[in-house]
Amino acid sequence: MQNFLKASVFAVLVALSGSMEAFAADSSPTISDAHELIGELIGRSMVSYDPERKYLFNNYQGNGCKSSIKGGGYVNQEIDWAAISSVSSGGRVVYVYGSVIEKKGDGSSAISVANVYFVPDEVTEKRLGKAMAFLMNSCAKKSKFD
Repeated sequence: MQNFLKASVFAVLVALSGSMEAFAADSSPTISDAHELIGELIGRSMVSYDPERKYLFNNYQGNGCKSSIKGGGYVNQEIDWAAISSVSSGGRVVYVYGSVIEKKGDGSSAISVANVYFVPDEVTEKRLGKAMAFLMNSCAKKSKFD
């Protein structure tokens, strides 16, 4: 009886470990997951483009390695994540370095190389920073010399 119990416990543990590995493999983020998170944060008015958080980004569209972020009619950004060189965060701010096309409300546009996204708390900072870094890393063009 004792051997049967040991064998049963062993079988259950093996089955659970296989399930946990499968769960862990299925929980890896995707590009779609990153876009979904960024869209959710912007949709909940969690991201602004000024330190006082008066001017919020209010619309996000993301597909593949491209994103469009709109804010209050004044700043519209088009991001090709393959053109981003680094993402960092700290102090409730996410910094994105690389070529981002900014389209102004007056119809003019410019390329911005240092972009700052202000958030209300450290949890949002970490989530937004990780999602943006994930897009940058997933979309980076690799060469034979990398």
